Amino acid sequence: MVPRHSVSSALASIELPDSDGVQWRLGSLWETAPAVVVFLRHYG
Repeated sequence: MVPRHSVSSALASIELPDSDGVQWRLGSLWETAPAVVVFLRHYG
């Protein structure tokens, strides 16, 4: 099992766009509280 701290640290600097095209740094999502990140794939 991989420690949660190492996974969150590795992912924290990654930036991804939201549905409006605004870039978000993943680490900012869980700075103050736990977060769930869901990736949806669009088939269209």
